[in-house]
Amino acid sequence: MPDKHSPQTVHVPLLIGEAFGRVEIPLAGLPDGVAAFTIPRKDPHGEVRVPVDRKGRIRVKEADLVTTRPVEAFVPPTGLSTTELGWILETVLSRRWQTVQNKLGERAWPLAVELIRAGGVVIRCSVTDVRTYEPRSLRLTHAWTAQTEDLLREIRGLPVPSAARADLMAVMAGIPELEAEAALLASISDDAPLRVPPGSRTGAGAWTAYEAAIRAACYWHQHQTADRRLTEREVAAQALGGSKKWTPAGKAAFENVLGKPLDVLLDKAEHEIRVRGPLSIFHPDPTGLA
Repeated sequence: MPDKHSPQTVHVPLLIGEAFGRVEIPLAGLPDGVAAFTIPRKDPHGEVRVPVDRKGRIRVKEADLVTTRPVEAFVPPTGLSTTELGWILETVLSRRWQTVQNKLGERAWPLAVELIRAGGVVIRCSVTDVRTYEPRSLRLTHAWTAQTEDLLREIRGLPVPSAARADLMAVMAGIPELEAEAALLASISDDAPLRVPPGSRTGAGAWTAYEAAIRAACYWHQHQTADRRLTEREVAAQALGGSKKWTPAGKAAFENVLGKPLDVLLDKAEHEIRVRGPLSIFHPDPTGLA
C-alpha cells in the first residue's frame, strides 16, 4: 500500500458540473473538506440533468457528500481497525446507514467523514432543507472500488494468485507423480483468481485444502521410503508449517491425489506417556473377599 507520503493522487471521485447533473449544494455545517452535490437525473430524452422543479429551480431532496480535496490513492483513516476496513472494502453496491451505525456505533459519522476526506466513500443523504439532512447510505468511490480486490488481499495477508501458483509449481518440480497437477496450474492465466484448477485429482473445493494436499503430497514423495513411514505430525509440521493447516478437507484431498487412505499412507504420531509422583502397584485380592 502507498504510505502516507505517496505521490499517487486522485481528485474528486465524481464528475462535477451541470453537464454531469452535479452542482454543489450549500448545506450548512458540513465538515471541512466535505461538500454536497446534487444527484443527477435523466430527462425524457435520456440526457443527464441537474434536478430542478417546474420553475427551473434546483430541487434538492437528496445529495452526495464527497471530498473536494486531492487525495492519495489509498490512505485509510487510522481509527479503523483492519477488520473494519475490510468490512468497508467489501461493500458491493452500498450499505444502508443504519447498517453502518450498527457496525461502527457512535464512531460511524466521524469515521465516515474521515473516509470521505480520504477519497474512499460517498455518503448519500436525504435533504429536507439546507440545514436539515441525514445520512442514508454509504458506497465506495470508483478509486477505491478499482483497488478493492488487491487491497483486501493485502490487508488480510492473502497471496497474489499468480505468485501462489508459481510457488506451488516450484514445490512440485521434479516429482513425476505430480506432473499432471503442475500442468493444470501452469495452464491458468496469471490474472485468474486463486481457485482449485479444474480436473485436479485432489477433488478439493478450496485453494487452502488444495495447497495443503499438494504440499503434503510433495513431502511424502520426497521423504517416504520402504524403511521409514512418515507420520501425520511430521507431514503437517514439515510440509505445512503446523497442524492447523492439516484440516479434514486437506487430508481428504491428500488421499485423493495419492489414491490411498490416510492410514495407509501415514502413521499416527506416537504419544509418550509420563507419570508423575511415586508409583503404587495394586494387587487385587485373589480370593475376591477384600
